[in-house]
Amino acid sequence: MVHLNNNFALTCKNISNNSNITTLRCICDFRINYRGCEEEGVLLLVHRLLIPYSIFIIMISLGFIYHRMVCKGQTFFLPHTRERGILRIMPQGIFHLTTIIFNMLSVIHMSLVLSDSYVIFFSYI
Repeated sequence: MVHLNNNFALTCKNISNNSNITTLRCICDFRINYRGCEEEGVLLLVHRLLIPYSIFIIMISLGFIYHRMVCKGQTFFLPHTRERGILRIMPQGIFHLTTIIFNMLSVIHMSLVLSDSYVIFFSYI
């Protein structure tokens, strides 16, 4: 399994106990790498649970936007007036659009972490 093995992503230290037994403990930057960490199993489980959860949130936000625009016939923008300006998005539309964008980027990030693709991505930069 490929993983980032540098001082930034993975830090390992020898820790000695009272009985002069030294153990190697590795601490990872779990945002980009979780392979070789003590918490690898937990982080793998969390990422696998959060991907469907984020997709579910995206579907709910898309459903709210669809309901407002198609079923109710409301527009995404408020009607323009002199005080408001030409383009002003409704607050609920901005909230759902921001939620969709954030969760889409979150799913992409978690997928890259799960597939160890950050190594490939950073090798081209």
